[in-house]
Amino acid sequence: MKGERIYIALYIDDLIIASENEKDILTIKHRLSELFEMQDLGIARKFLGMEIEYENDGSIKIHQNQYIQQLLEHHGM
Repeated sequence: MKGERIYIALYIDDLIIASENEKDILTIKHRLSELFEMQDLGIARKFLGMEIEYENDGSIKIHQNQYIQQLLEHHGM
């Protein structure tokens, strides 16, 4: 972890870790699991109701299509 950026988003009991260096992510997961009971769900596909899609060009798409569909159905649309 030599000056590289690592992002950690935490909300209640949901946690997501992002970095370009996978080794750093594994180190953080290991250290956290020594202190807390954790379950590693792998690459994030959903976080706080947001759906996450990874494109071949390295871009990431975040959306709430499923939530919007539920809202439309609930209101008969």
